[in-house]
Parts: sequence; C-alpha cells; structure tokens
Amino acid sequence: ATIANTLNSAIANKNISRATAAANFTRNTWSSNRVEGQKSWNLKMMQYYKGVKDTTKYLQQASSYYEQYYMRLTLDSVRKRDSLNYVNARKKAIETSKISTNDSITKRTFSFSYSKDRYATELNNAAWTFYLMAANNNDYLMKAMLWSRRTIELSAKPAFYDTYAHLLYRLKFFVEAESMQKKAIEGAQEEKTDTKLYQEE
Repeated sequence: ATIANTLNSAIANKNISRATAAANFTRNTWSSNRVEGQKSWNLKMMQYYKGVKDTTKYLQQASSYYEQYYMRLTLDSVRKRDSLNYVNARKKAIETSKISTNDSITKRTFSFSYSKDRYATELNNAAWTFYLMAANNNDYLMKAMLWSRRTIELSAKPAFYDTYAHLLYRLKFFVEAESMQKKAIEGAQEEKTDTKLYQEE
C-alpha cells in the first residue's frame, strides 16, 4: 500500500524523486534476492514514466527491461518457471484454506486462479503497448514484433496473433499481417469466442 500510494502520488504530481523513492523501497523489500529487487525497481520506474506519459523514457526503460528479463530466457526455462509458479500458487491456496483448531486442522474447499501463460501475457501486453506508443519508430516496433513472436511460440492465443498482426502491419509486412490476423480468427473460432473484432481488423 505504501509503495502504491507513493507511486500514485509521484505520477499525479510528476515528481521523479518520489517515484525513485517508491522504486527504491520496492527494491529493498527484495533484500534476499537482488536480481528480483532490481527488476522490481525497473518496473516501478517504467510505471512512473508511463503514468506521466513520458513516452521517450518509457520506451527506453521498457526496451531494456523486456530484453533483459524476458527475451534472454529460453522457451524451456519460461515454461518451467510458469509451471513452478502455478504449483506454488496452488500450494499457497491450499495452505490458506486450512483452519487450525487446537490440535486439529480442518480443510475447507478452495479455489484459485492463476494464468499458466503469465510470462507470455506480460510480454504480449508490452508488445501491444509499444504498438500504441512507438508510433513509426521501426527500431522499437521491430523489438516489439520479436517479443510478440515469442509469445506465440509459447502460447498460440488469438489475442497474441492479433498483437503480432498489428505490429507486422505497422512495419508494412502486409501479407504476413493478414495471415496472422486470420490465425487470430481461426483460434477464436476454435475457442468458440467472439471473432467480430478480429474480422474487422
């Protein structure tokens, strides 16, 4: 709550010092894991730049962030990480569902939701943000296109194909863009979800 409130205040007042303080506080909460701490610091600064609509700094920071923390991972390591995170989330939900009564433990039924494609979803969201913010900067758009292609390699979701198609189109790969948009439609049909938006695109 402290981090969120500080960051929101920093964005509202366009106060870079306050944003840095929130990022520093976030990093310090990861005292036992310096890598995750630095990753969290970068994420908070990205949120600040996006919040104050500083497109140039956001794109610079986000470009380095996703290249370092997402694109350097192999597909196998991503799948393994997502699987472990899912197992840990389920285990935590089970533990939370237990009720201790004196010397006995009563178990309640439990439910939880966790996306097994968390990595791919986050990368897809980043690629889409670049599509919206990078205008005609081909360097950033090419990076985002590669991120988008990675998401499809991990999980061939219609929304991921849609993002990929948009980036290809912006880069003037029109034939490939149309082909990927058709795959988004086909995927949505297989999932029995609405295809109208994909068809319009």
